[in-house]
Amino acid sequence: MKIYLYSYSKKNKSTRIVTATPAEVDVEIKDNCTVENPLLLFDFEPTSYNYCYIPVWDRYYFIASWKYIVGVWEVSLTEDYLASYRSEILVSTAIIAYAHGTDADIVDKRIPVNSKVTASAITTASLSGLNWLTGGLGSPILSITGKGSSGVYYITYTDTLELLDGVDSWFNDNVPDFFNAVKQLFYGGSAANCIKDSLTLCWIPTAFIRTENIYLGNYPARTAGGSAIQGKLVVPIETHSCNISIPWRYSDWRRSEPYTQIKLYLPLVGNVSISAEAAKNDGSMDITYAFNNTSGDINVIVKGHTSGVILNTSTTNGAAALHIGSSNTNVGKITASVGGGIAAIGAGAATILTGGAIVPAILGIGGGLAAAASGTISGLGGYTDGSGGLGGSSAIALGTDIKCQVLTRELTDQQLNLSLKMGKPLFKNTQIGNYAGYVQTEGFQFESNRASSSEKDAINKLLDSGIYVE
Repeated sequence: MKIYLYSYSKKNKSTRIVTATPAEVDVEIKDNCTVENPLLLFDFEPTSYNYCYIPVWDRYYFIASWKYIVGVWEVSLTEDYLASYRSEILVSTAIIAYAHGTDADIVDKRIPVNSKVTASAITTASLSGLNWLTGGLGSPILSITGKGSSGVYYITYTDTLELLDGVDSWFNDNVPDFFNAVKQLFYGGSAANCIKDSLTLCWIPTAFIRTENIYLGNYPARTAGGSAIQGKLVVPIETHSCNISIPWRYSDWRRSEPYTQIKLYLPLVGNVSISAEAAKNDGSMDITYAFNNTSGDINVIVKGHTSGVILNTSTTNGAAALHIGSSNTNVGKITASVGGGIAAIGAGAATILTGGAIVPAILGIGGGLAAAASGTISGLGGYTDGSGGLGGSSAIALGTDIKCQVLTRELTDQQLNLSLKMGKPLFKNTQIGNYAGYVQTEGFQFESNRASSSEKDAINKLLDSGIYVE
């Protein structure tokens, strides 16, 4: 019988077919042997060969052993089932439990993880178009109502101090302004009462409707030099956004929880946890802050840049109290004081109205106004309260950049090294030939018209224990 002999190195559980040039020889088959484990008789020494192919049976064999008996070499063969039935195996459909080169996102719970956690580098981003105030006095925001200005205004801190000076004394050497203040008092109000709420923001607003001269009722707010104090009428809500990259350490299933955690630092909010499972298909996150310029409230939304998945929503407040205005004032406590001040003002006012000398009029006005101011401040008790909360304004000192870091638990070995030897989970009904490398089936049942029952059983056991498709 003619056979082909090879010096060939291959895995026992591989489907690889030999391609080397063979040595073609004639041999005899020993009696009482099987196709799967034949015994061949050689009249020459075959020890330099380890593999063979028998064309008449269309099967490949490993040379298991040989021995010399009185001028004849007896060679024992073991069938290479995977090579002999390679083409039929590769087109067979099976439940493939594990295979090399499968979906990288499938979690492999067979692999233990170390207790060690490795942190990635930190990525940073800044909100576009926003200026945070990390120190100093903040951005004054005044809520003004009444016959004059009405709305929520951003006023510089310098002008706010000038406004306070004007409100406290109602008179900066400007007689018409003084008469407006007197008129306002006679009708039961004061300039201070027009300021209903006040606060400072730890950012500078950028969205304004218009710029206006400030009027507290009839009183035109002016600096000590007589210049009009202006305020910017703010748009209540403005938004600022940015995109921050996620510094993933791996591109496979280790992006999932519990193997990986994403920590995102949001200014004024603090550290928040982002679901690694929800974000695993994104390379970055889109972050939008919505600022309420009238109250200091801040709402934040974080979305996956590619997926659009909402990963986090947070809320905080970036306002601090600014003690100005009539908030929490007991008007009843100051009625008598203000009334006495108005009575003292009368003579000086009459002098001006009848065309009397200017200097005595100013002195008279000053004395009466001082008495009224003293009573008014006594009634206020020196206490007002801003409408904004203190929820997060102090946190701005801890950092204004958005930061992202990934924490990952390490495996005992690299996934690529392990997958070559044990595949990755698949559990899919598909053709074996769709995969190269390690393949392990579940309950495989091989079918072939030319295979014996014992050959089928051997092939089933091989694939269920894992083979190498090559």
